[in-house]
Amino acid sequence: MADNNTSTNTPQGGATAPTSQNTANAGTGERTFSQADVDRMIADRLSREQKKYADYDALKAAKEELDKLKDGQKSELEKANAAREKAEAKAKEFEAKVKLMELNALKSKLAAEAGIPAEFADRIRGEDETSIKADIEELKKIFPQRAAVGGRGAPTANNSPATDLASLYADAIKRGAIEEAMIYKRQMYEK
Repeated sequence: MADNNTSTNTPQGGATAPTSQNTANAGTGERTFSQADVDRMIADRLSREQKKYADYDALKAAKEELDKLKDGQKSELEKANAAREKAEAKAKEFEAKVKLMELNALKSKLAAEAGIPAEFADRIRGEDETSIKADIEELKKIFPQRAAVGGRGAPTANNSPATDLASLYADAIKRGAIEEAMIYKRQMYEK
């Protein structure tokens, strides 16, 4: 048989049996491992680390889904803000149109009361009743009062402003200016 210093015996676990060299190292506090021992330790440590991160793919997928939802919500918020701004702009536009129609209706009403022909009502300037009346007075100097012959001239004394508003309403309906007609209708009911 060979010398005990150089022989190695392999036990069942695959680890090498201590030799005289291994025994000598054991006395100094150092332990030596065979390749199989090192492989087993690395495999154990690797399996522990893999267990720590076993749900990494699931967490990664969940984070990606959350990010998509947040982006979706952000874009929805941006869409809502854009729609709100568009609606506000449209509301301002409609308010301006209504104000212009009311102003034109007032000009037509005051022009009809003053005897100014209806076709010149759009030439009247002013932003309020006082300035419109002042401009009508200037226009009255240019247009002589027409006699009430055939219905196109200065209104007669028995015509009331309500009748003039009714004719303005009827004219607006004939022209298809529904919004303007509604303004005249409202003014007739206010009196």
